[in-house]
Amino acid sequence: MANDQQLWGYREVAAHLGISVGAARSRKRRGSLPALDDAVL
Repeated sequence: MANDQQLWGYREVAAHLGISVGAARSRKRRGSLPALDDAVL
């Protein structure tokens, strides 16, 4: 990943979509959100 890119957490995704964090988590569980581009472990 390039240094100028930032990973989004559930908070950022939810804010971008105009939904709650819980709804973003639910969509992820149901497979309604795309897979992660990169992961930080």
